[in-house]
Amino acid sequence: MSAQHARPVSVTLTVTAYLGASDTVLVEKMPLTARVEVAAPPESGGWFSWAGDLWRWVTGTLTTLSTLAVAIGSIVGLVFMWTRRPPPSAAGGQDVSEDVRRDGPTPTVRPQRTGRTRPGPSPGRRSASTGPAANRRRHSRSGPRE
Repeated sequence: MSAQHARPVSVTLTVTAYLGASDTVLVEKMPLTARVEVAAPPESGGWFSWAGDLWRWVTGTLTTLSTLAVAIGSIVGLVFMWTRRPPPSAAGGQDVSEDVRRDGPTPTVRPQRTGRTRPGPSPGRRSASTGPAANRRRHSRSGPRE
């Protein structure tokens, strides 16, 4: 079937079953009638129509290939993550094996100072003879200020 113009068309379908290759009718159904809206046939775009067809083919191919690349990439990533996961330990997954520890970055160790660099109390400590409370006691004993 092909249409010459865009318009509503009535279509009738009759189903008939025959016995083998003979003309003997086994079953015949009542005709089914349907009203169908027919679209206009595609117009010829001239000799430039191949460019539109080529563009549709290229975009469809690129879409298909990019979808396939994303799917394959996610499968490869999943397999890589699965093979690189740390093995479960007997302690419920709390302990990490030595092999996995060696793969990570080595922690930097800073040397600690052991001696004091200047005499007196260390800067982070306050003794009974220094600090705000000792200063108040000292000033209160000295008498009234003038």
